[in-house]
Amino acid sequence: MNQQRRRALLWPLLLTLLLSSFAGSGCSGGSENAKKDEGVSSGVEQSQADPPPSAETAEPEEQESVPAYPYETADLGGGDFTFLNVADDLWQGTFHVIDYEEESGEGVSDALFRRARGTEEEFNCAVKVEKPSSDISQVYQTLGRAVTAGDDIYDAAYVGLASFGDALSGKYGINLLGIESLRTDEPWWNRMFIRDMTFEGNLFASIDYVCMMGYGYSNVLFFNQPLYIDRNIPLPYDQVREGTWTYDAMKAAMDAVVDLNGATAFVANDQNSPALWGYAIQHQEGTMVMLDGSGEFLVSRDADGMPYLRTDLERIQSAYSKLCAMFAGDGYCLNANGPAMNAFMRGSALFFQTALGVSADTFRELEFMYGILPLPKYEESQSQYYTMISEYTLALQIPKTVADPEISGKVIDYMAYHGYYDIVPVMQTTFCYKGMRDEDSIEMMNITLDTMTVDFGYLYGWSKDTVGRLATNIANGQDTFASSMKSAEKMITKMIEKTQKEFGK
Repeated sequence: MNQQRRRALLWPLLLTLLLSSFAGSGCSGGSENAKKDEGVSSGVEQSQADPPPSAETAEPEEQESVPAYPYETADLGGGDFTFLNVADDLWQGTFHVIDYEEESGEGVSDALFRRARGTEEEFNCAVKVEKPSSDISQVYQTLGRAVTAGDDIYDAAYVGLASFGDALSGKYGINLLGIESLRTDEPWWNRMFIRDMTFEGNLFASIDYVCMMGYGYSNVLFFNQPLYIDRNIPLPYDQVREGTWTYDAMKAAMDAVVDLNGATAFVANDQNSPALWGYAIQHQEGTMVMLDGSGEFLVSRDADGMPYLRTDLERIQSAYSKLCAMFAGDGYCLNANGPAMNAFMRGSALFFQTALGVSADTFRELEFMYGILPLPKYEESQSQYYTMISEYTLALQIPKTVADPEISGKVIDYMAYHGYYDIVPVMQTTFCYKGMRDEDSIEMMNITLDTMTVDFGYLYGWSKDTVGRLATNIANGQDTFASSMKSAEKMITKMIEKTQKEFGK
């Protein structure tokens, strides 16, 4: 179902969803929206979930019309439910804070505060959040010390998604798929992510809608609307809707904008440069997610779900070569931490790649209107867009020492439900230019919401170094795919085999 139809049918679909949930009929698991390259011409396949209700600027009662959580909760007898989380002062735009001490009049923080208070009332508990450090590695070590000592201190923990490999291998956490009260086949869970990150029936860490960083730190493209308009380029929203938002479409827009504009050369850190750049990125993640937008990854799975290094790499190699050619020209890719964001913010770059949540604070002072887009496809025949979740995102773990994982599951699932239906819409309006609701951008953000995933091989560490080198070379316009893969084949295969042994296979 396309995004325009989904918006028109939002409430009937939502009511149908909840009635079916009461009847005990689970969802399909989301695989229908992740089949690759079956010749589907539209930009988005059938949604993995109905979008959250629209957060119009209107009446509070519209928000209250979201139906009640459809599953049984529990009475915790007035006890604490304690989260382990990273300190509030992390990075720009993370949206990782779970609760606030009071309402402040700011939309997202107030929505989080109300959700926490609603949880306390529903479960007869006190929501507590322990935040020992703003260093992600230190927080993970805190979890490790508690679990190693056998202490039942934390009911749930949020740790770095990669967490140096440990979080994914279950060193300190329970298999989330074994907790029945986590309704991971429901729309308020990212089923595409869960499918892609489950290994041997195990999922020890997952992004969710309790810690909203899973959405706030998804990778998107921001674009300068006046540069499009001044050069009579149609805004790209219809291309996204029609499934024609591709590398070629992005390159055509850059061709119309990139210009030395009287300067003698493109200089990355020249604040006064009149030059107009095509694509600005702060590090290799910008070109990495562009390649990921093709839906092609170095590591795949066989019919039994076992990972393997692919040998059918023709399509990903073609996508890689196209990106190298796109960014080879002078002025097409500004890859520089700091200067890249500065160039976009002063109106000197057409596109800027960063986390979605950065717009909420950093871009508030922009004097030109920006738009939000998913990463482009490699080609039109590709069945869907791919929105990559940052490897730095915080992910849920239920510690091994939790006395009753099902109780933890009930609280987490309840809060995830309200995160998806109550908080995501407020976030989306916040992400729009100066917080003014922009229906085109909201529609684009619903597409990113439906298509968020990760590179399985990258997060397990098997292909991380290789993909990193490839991404760096894309930014430099150097096509080294064949040589990079030849030198990495044995290493990647060896690392996969090592992980399989750790999982008992």
